[in-house]
Amino acid sequence: MTPRVFVLGIAAFALITGGGLKAQAAEGPNAQTPNAAPAPAPNPANTPNAAPPANPPATPPASASPTAPAFALGYVDLTRIGREYEGTKVGQAELDTFQQSLRKQLDDREAVRFLDDRERGEVEKLRAVASPTDEQKKQLSDFLATSRSREAQLRALQQNPNKSDTEKADADRLTRLSAKTDEELDALGEKLEEQLQVKGDEISKRLTDSVSVAIEAVAKDKGYLAIVDKKAMLYGGIDVTEEVLRQLNKK
Repeated sequence: MTPRVFVLGIAAFALITGGGLKAQAAEGPNAQTPNAAPAPAPNPANTPNAAPPANPPATPPASASPTAPAFALGYVDLTRIGREYEGTKVGQAELDTFQQSLRKQLDDREAVRFLDDRERGEVEKLRAVASPTDEQKKQLSDFLATSRSREAQLRALQQNPNKSDTEKADADRLTRLSAKTDEELDALGEKLEEQLQVKGDEISKRLTDSVSVAIEAVAKDKGYLAIVDKKAMLYGGIDVTEEVLRQLNKK
């Protein structure tokens, strides 16, 4: 089974916490009433000593209107979040411990490679004892030593071109035991690999959910209408990574 390295995988978040924007019309004393007739302009010729009309002030652009809606957009550096979030370290340690337990299952099976079914059964019983006695520890140690001894015996037989019939039979028996172990290790490795994948997915989802909740909390607290992944930002926006990290790592 190939060792795995846990990598926090988080999709880009777009947490919309506000309602839709509504255009607002400017209001004030100069606002026009629909269908109202405009007031007639005074005739300078009929007004004694009337000053020439001044140039009317330029109409400000719509973007300068104080009532124009503002779109508060934030972004978060998810790569930094994955690196500095304390939960990531906890998740990595949890996955490492789980992977070590799976590796031990493979190592235990490998250790009895050259034992027959009866001997393996005895080994499993001894390994299942929670508090083994010194005698039980010795029995287990002897079984494992027997497997190692048979492995050395097979290597020596394979290098001997002039084997007797008895030696040929021993070599065939040990070769079959080894081949059976290889098949069992392949099947066990696939099973444990699936378990490791499931465990990794569980941890990743837990971390991703925590980050999502923290981002939403910051968005609501700061009044952002949306927060997106930094990689999706081409221009503008406000970096809220620090706030999200504080939310995640607070005790």
